[in-house]
Amino acid sequence: MTLIYSSTSLSEIAESIPSRASEAGLVIVHGVEIEKEVDVQIDSEIADILGALQVAVLVKAPFISVEESSFSVDIVRQSREYSELPAAAERLLKSAEERNGSLMSVTVSWVAEGLSYQWMAPSDWIGPLLSEIDRAIENAVDEADAERENSMQEYRVASRTAVSALVDSPKFRGSPVGKRSSVAPLVLVEAGVEEPDVVTMSHRILPEANKIVRAKAYEYEQNFTGRISELAKELREYPEWMREHTKGKRTAAAMTFLTEKADGYRLPTQLAEEISEAAGRV
Repeated sequence: MTLIYSSTSLSEIAESIPSRASEAGLVIVHGVEIEKEVDVQIDSEIADILGALQVAVLVKAPFISVEESSFSVDIVRQSREYSELPAAAERLLKSAEERNGSLMSVTVSWVAEGLSYQWMAPSDWIGPLLSEIDRAIENAVDEADAERENSMQEYRVASRTAVSALVDSPKFRGSPVGKRSSVAPLVLVEAGVEEPDVVTMSHRILPEANKIVRAKAYEYEQNFTGRISELAKELREYPEWMREHTKGKRTAAAMTFLTEKADGYRLPTQLAEEISEAAGRV
């Protein structure tokens, strides 16, 4: 049979210990705190106080120490795990104020032959109360984690949307890298995408968009490098290039030509110069 203790029964047990200890020939020493870790824990759900005292007699305990612990909401709040409670857990603890002063547990301890013994009987309500508070804390943590995950998911989706809008924009793809930071907000507005905060834009959105654009532009660069003669012939028929006669302006026209051929991706000026010069020799 499992033994259960109410605060009332614990009070009766505490009151009976002095006489029962005396009858068993055990000395109670007050004010003694046994700091040694418990070696032998006597299960109070199986052994009652008489059984515990019998064990003390059998192991020839030189004395026993008795401690009565009363419940206090304020003391519970002082413990680290309950110092900052979510609202639901705080309500549970607040409702337990009616138990302030009620006996929470009775503990009998002793040391014999180098071993530390303990019998501790908790009240029938303290375990369920703390378990309920712990569940409320766990639920609050789970909810906070879920909200945080939802927020992160929304952040990731918003980031991907912004990156896609930039990469899909010829205006962004065709701008020099140094000017893309000023072009990006306008592109997002035109795409109907909410502009992210400055930190996200500079540390996540722009670097990711630039990385994708750079990789795609490199593919075009490699392709065009092997087709310089072919592209030079096409460039000779390009109206903007045909209208120009200076090297600089022809290079600029060649850059425009290559950007159009590369689906709006801006390619290196050096490649434009090489193709322009080849066109001039054809």
